[in-house]
Amino acid sequence: MRTDQLIRPRDEAGSLIIAMMIVMVIVLLSSLLLVRVVGNEGIVQARQSAASGISSANAGLSDALFRLDQGDADTGTSGVMCLNALNPSDTNCKVQSSASTPQLTGVSYVARTVPSGTSPDDASEWQVQALGNAQTGMRGAVQQTLTRSALYPFALFGKTSLTFTGNTQGNFGTFTPGPNNANNFTTCPSSATSTPCLLVGSDGTVSCSGPSPLSIQGVYYNTGSGGGSDSCGTAKSQNVTYNVPDPVAPSGALSCPNNGKLGSGASPAYATIAPGTYLCTSEVTVTGTLTVSPSSGPVQLYIMIPSAQNTSGSTFFYPAADSQINTSITYSDMTGGGPQMSDTLPTSEDFQVFSNSVGVLDVNGNHGFVFGGILYAPDASLTANGCKSYIFGSATINTYTCHGGPNLGIYYDSSLGQDFGPWQISGYQQINPGSVSIP
Repeated sequence: MRTDQLIRPRDEAGSLIIAMMIVMVIVLLSSLLLVRVVGNEGIVQARQSAASGISSANAGLSDALFRLDQGDADTGTSGVMCLNALNPSDTNCKVQSSASTPQLTGVSYVARTVPSGTSPDDASEWQVQALGNAQTGMRGAVQQTLTRSALYPFALFGKTSLTFTGNTQGNFGTFTPGPNNANNFTTCPSSATSTPCLLVGSDGTVSCSGPSPLSIQGVYYNTGSGGGSDSCGTAKSQNVTYNVPDPVAPSGALSCPNNGKLGSGASPAYATIAPGTYLCTSEVTVTGTLTVSPSSGPVQLYIMIPSAQNTSGSTFFYPAADSQINTSITYSDMTGGGPQMSDTLPTSEDFQVFSNSVGVLDVNGNHGFVFGGILYAPDASLTANGCKSYIFGSATINTYTCHGGPNLGIYYDSSLGQDFGPWQISGYQQINPGSVSIP
């Protein structure tokens, strides 16, 4: 047999089929990869658009917060503030000037008071919803809640205790600053009322051993460790601690006026104090009459005692008997039945006293003084034998002990109910753009 007859050429048909199958698999995998890449790109673009819409909506929240914080809430409808990017001429939305601001292009938002219809000046809570449009046409929406509380909600607050021995009926009341008339000066009724006449409170105890107006809302804040009692007015307990932080003098304060010797009877006389923030590092005394000029105020007087002199037996504020501080109401007016019709009821925000002292507020003399202002000394004490002073405004102190009423008088400045602290932000969340309704 010939050798060339035994060798035959290899059949390549099978290899070609395998090669084609490999090519098809590669093409298929490439197609799947392409689809996935294109799909991921679409997802990324969608997410970028959504993020852009959310970012724009966040700018709307910031603008609303700024306006509310600056007291610039343009409301077309009572208790509603809004910006309508889709319809800038919307007569229900008065916020239109911001529409030209670059970061607010395409942004709409609405802020509503809670509860609905509350006057913006009185509102302590707003709900804000904002819409942001991305260039792709997608929208993002967010929502948050803004709350604030009054800085001085109590006529009198004792960080540790309030103690009244004697009849306190007829000695608590409210007033509105301005000319005295029958409508803006009231005495709390002796019987219970559905709405408290005013608030007194303590993180410890509020104690009355004699008759007290049931219309007063006596409050104690129990920290949960036991203790806490209330025998004044209509009791209301809270299982929280009311926050009364120590005051801190701001930088750049002016030096203590007249070395802390104030009033028309001081030597030398210093009957008028100009608006400003002052820092005193030793005892301040007031003799005679001390007024704020101009009346627009405010005067912020920080009495910050150095630690070496800051003792429980020291005195940080020492008004003389019959002295008048930021008020035209005299001591004889009060002992003669209260403010006279010729008196002007003081604006308590015009004169504010802050102190870190752990000492006492004392009265120089057998009579008391008349004080129109805000007194904030949460570590100090006031013990008044005879309780013959009258405070028009608000007082926060550590312990207040009044022996021998009914000479004490605490009259809450109703305008302090609108003296709010900064806005607190809570409840931030992304929401469905379709749920936002711009008036």
